[in-house]
Amino acid sequence: MAAADEVALLERLISYDTSRDEGIQEAFAFLKGWLEARSIAHVQYDRGLPSLVAAVGDGPRTVVWNAHVDVVPGRAEQFSPWRVNGRVYGRGAYDMKGGLAGMLAALADLADARDTIPGVKVKTSPNDPFPISQVKLVQYNNGLWNEIGNLIDGRGT
Repeated sequence: MAAADEVALLERLISYDTSRDEGIQEAFAFLKGWLEARSIAHVQYDRGLPSLVAAVGDGPRTVVWNAHVDVVPGRAEQFSPWRVNGRVYGRGAYDMKGGLAGMLAALADLADARDTIPGVKVKTSPNDPFPISQVKLVQYNNGLWNEIGNLIDGRGT
């Protein structure tokens, strides 16, 4: 499978007005299809708004990559990505659709090499599944987060 294009993914994520519930739903429908197209296992949770958890690998240690898609409201043109000097701009590019795009591209690369991942399970959730203060939980979402070995949060802030 070809390497994931994180810039194209970022531009697609920016295009969803995720300051609105409908935009969040649309973005998650896209993300779910994106994960399915790459045969990446995932579970969707709905607590009013969707949350996805995708996983690659099957080791005793878990690395969690945490991100979200919601943004504060903006002008309509801010949801049309643009580039200047090789940089991508638009609502959520920095916090935190850019971090999510990078994490998902890396997850796709890991999925392509899943037979060679040495004992690490990598999970990513594109919509804050829990507050950062609760990272030390041993059980979460009916045992989904059995043991969190490390957490990487994709926020630029």
